[in-house]
Amino acid sequence: MRALLYVSLLVVAHSIFSAVQAISEQKTLGIENRSMPLDISLECIVGCLLSGFCYLKTCGDFEPISIIEQLSSRPYESYEHRPNFVLFNQKNALPSNSESKRPAAVARGEKSAAPEAPSRGDKKKST
Repeated sequence: MRALLYVSLLVVAHSIFSAVQAISEQKTLGIENRSMPLDISLECIVGCLLSGFCYLKTCGDFEPISIIEQLSSRPYESYEHRPNFVLFNQKNALPSNSESKRPAAVARGEKSAAPEAPSRGDKKKST
């Protein structure tokens, strides 16, 4: 069927080439009535119809339009799987960068054994 598709596309290409050649000949001869010859028109129509038919046959089977026929063959568990549906507003799903850098003891609320370094505003003046 694919070979027939390629042949029909060649027929369409040949009809286009023939049409261009016929128009240029009519211009050269100075013919006022520039109508397409019947054999070129028929060749183009037959080539287009045949290529469309062959293309539809090589595509494969069509899926049914009815949604009930498509969904009846799927198991119930597959309805939960939606790869194109993603939520982006779940802020608590993953820890933020600041929480992931903290030690586990601090994250649990325990005091650390090491003394904390004084901040810039808490410097003691030595006298």
